[in-house]
Amino acid sequence: MAVTDALWKLTPFTPKQRALLEWLKVPEELIMTVSKGEASRLIDTELAAQHAPQASLHRLRERLITVMPS
Repeated sequence: MAVTDALWKLTPFTPKQRALLEWLKVPEELIMTVSKGEASRLIDTELAAQHAPQASLHRLRERLITVMPS
């Protein structure tokens, strides 16, 4: 199983991964050089970076509601 996982990560990215990377505005030069595993990691990183401020704001709002009940 480990060999299969390692080989999967080294194969070229999929069309779906490419579309996601383009949607996330990753530079074309970088997209052309990544494998499936790297593309997957890059997509996760970019999505997390985009949603982090929103998640922080949501947590802050929840804390304020808890501390300052109406």
